Amino acid sequence: MTTKPEEIDQATHLAFERTRMAQERTLLGWVRTAIATISFGFTIYTVFAMEKGAGFQFVGYWSPRIFSLGLIIIGLVSLLFASIQRRHDLAVLRAINPALPARSQAMVLGFLMAILGFVALIFLLIPKQ
Repeated sequence: MTTKPEEIDQATHLAFERTRMAQERTLLGWVRTAIATISFGFTIYTVFAMEKGAGFQFVGYWSPRIFSLGLIIIGLVSLLFASIQRRHDLAVLRAINPALPARSQAMVLGFLMAILGFVALIFLLIPKQ
């Protein structure tokens, strides 16, 4: 029985799958961290906006709005970097084994969470009337 050069044995195929799944888990970890950072930023803004409505005055340069914007931006940037790294790692694996799946559910989830983060960022940037 002869094998074609592009065919790989079962052990190598399973090794590629384990590597791909490890990369998926890593991306999901970054997505989870970004969601926490974005939601923490939005929560800080909401809580302190209620305090400001009650008459509490903030002193200093670091207002809760600026701090919240920073957290949301950090969350979005971490999603961007994690997605870039995932695409690079998948391209390296695909160069060796083109039979790897083209789509990633973790990338789709990361994209949806990035949209949610941008919505939160827009809510913070729109001035209240």
